[in-house]
Amino acid sequence: MDRQNLRVAGFTLIEMVVVIMISAILAVVVGMNISRPIESFFDVTRRAQLVDIAETALQRMTREARLSLANSFRINTGATCTTDISTPTMLCGLEFLRTLDGGRYRAQQDGGGGGIVLNFNVNQQDATSSFDVLGQLDNVADIQLGSGSADCISGVADCLVIFNTGQPATVADAIAAGISTNAYLAASTLYDGNIATISSASTTSLGFDNSDIGTWNFGFSSPQQRFVVVDTPISFICDPGNGTITRRSDYPITAVQSTSPGGTSSLVANHVTACTFTYDAGAPTRSALVTIAITVSEEGEGVRLLQQIHVPNAP
Repeated sequence: MDRQNLRVAGFTLIEMVVVIMISAILAVVVGMNISRPIESFFDVTRRAQLVDIAETALQRMTREARLSLANSFRINTGATCTTDISTPTMLCGLEFLRTLDGGRYRAQQDGGGGGIVLNFNVNQQDATSSFDVLGQLDNVADIQLGSGSADCISGVADCLVIFNTGQPATVADAIAAGISTNAYLAASTLYDGNIATISSASTTSLGFDNSDIGTWNFGFSSPQQRFVVVDTPISFICDPGNGTITRRSDYPITAVQSTSPGGTSSLVANHVTACTFTYDAGAPTRSALVTIAITVSEEGEGVRLLQQIHVPNAP
């Protein structure tokens, strides 16, 4: 083979530069076309996660709110809390007493059959502290028993509540009126209350005991002969400063609501930047309305979900 006919193959510097420039232009064009869908994918994913956080929290709160004792909802003064720099960060929360069971008690007018009736406006220290249940209880095995009024209020035992209207609002008002239909105010020798410690339970009867406070009685009977078994207060506390909503339970019943009630705590939601709780007590002929709004945010983007819950208020 003639060496003179051999040709040297390769690229010139100019050709290489042209190829690099064309490749760069193509990469930029492709990148611009791909980056938008990728950014949109991450945006949609982030929004879906935020919606899921808020929706899960609202569903959890809704399920428990529907187990509330009639007229036991209360909201602290800071009903709206936020991390907005124009508004001081604060805790806000809603609270209610959770029902475990309930039914209708045997009253004097039922008569016959030798059943035990629930007496009202008598000295319960001397009267029979038990009554027959019309029908039967469903959750007897879960009822915690105790003795003395302190066991109910402290959470050692479950509570019997009759005719809860949520009035009056304070102990001082109850003392002035001589009567209370607000389970948060407990029982007292200074006024007739509507709450007592459950001391015995079967599917067809309940016993109760506030004997440690001396003379006392249930102030009002229920028009429908209803009674309710309450097992614990429940609080949902919104803390935008920490970005959380927590659930509190198994703590003492108190006359004044607290945003730091103690008890068992569990996380309900994170990434929370604002909460609003409102309560419309309604009327005896219709349900009360609880409105909850939650804002959750991440990386400068937020979603706000609102839930309205109809809860019972007929005592």
